[in-house]
Amino acid sequence: MGTVTVAIYERVKSNGNWTRVHVIPPQGRKRDGKLFLKDDRQGKFQLSWYENRQKQWQHVKSRVSDRELPYLSDAVAQAEDKSWYLSNRHRRVADPTSADSGRKKLGTEVRRYLEAKSGCDKTVSAHRHALEEFQDWATDRKKGRDIDFVDEIDKRLLRRFFEFLVDGDEEEDGPANCPFTAALKIMKVNSFYRSVYEIEPGKGPVTKKEYKRELNSSKVPEIYTKQELDTMFAAMDEDEHLVFSTLYEGAFRKRELMHLEDSDLTRSRAGRISNRLSFIQPKHSSMRLRFLWLAA
Repeated sequence: MGTVTVAIYERVKSNGNWTRVHVIPPQGRKRDGKLFLKDDRQGKFQLSWYENRQKQWQHVKSRVSDRELPYLSDAVAQAEDKSWYLSNRHRRVADPTSADSGRKKLGTEVRRYLEAKSGCDKTVSAHRHALEEFQDWATDRKKGRDIDFVDEIDKRLLRRFFEFLVDGDEEEDGPANCPFTAALKIMKVNSFYRSVYEIEPGKGPVTKKEYKRELNSSKVPEIYTKQELDTMFAAMDEDEHLVFSTLYEGAFRKRELMHLEDSDLTRSRAGRISNRLSFIQPKHSSMRLRFLWLAA
């Protein structure tokens, strides 16, 4: 069986009426075969081919989302895929241009992105943490988010994730990130989205401009000297000393301290809290075990 030719058409309005115009893809290509950015554009593209002497039509899907017009590069790629499928259909192959086959699974794409991510160890680690945290949150079926595909990521979902990172939600406490840290994580998820769909910088579900206030925060944490800390602790009563020394020595966040329970503490004889190093792990947190010096 010979190769089936699949042509590209664009629906355009001429003199107030819709019509189809045959589109010839530009010959100049990058080394990887993709179109140059100057030649790529959005439009109402369709694929066309003959089957049993009847002309068939199929809409081109956008690689970004169903809510956006496809690019010419989408049409070129899907025309090639459709031609391959029609020419090899006798082998019972799957149609790569069908409704679900082209959708990218979130778990698969996160793994591929992180495996290919380059940069220093800290950069890769930061991207890994942000994306795995987002994936765990977004795919949670019990919480009603239930995200399976990358194209389901949109501005509204990322805003919900930002709010969860900072304040948690009605169902559970979040990691209590500061707005700056949460915004950085949102930008990393956005970078992942752009990479999957090969979108140019500055685009995606969100932009830096939307998180400008959080990313440009001028707040710089004030670090106390040892003398200042000693003076502060000396002025506290026993209860205040216990609370703040726990925060300080255990490197706890406020929310982690709030969830400590009586059974989390190691006790000695007579039920008194021992004045020694102890293991602490809040019941409602996945944090690792930490050493903590507990005041008597």
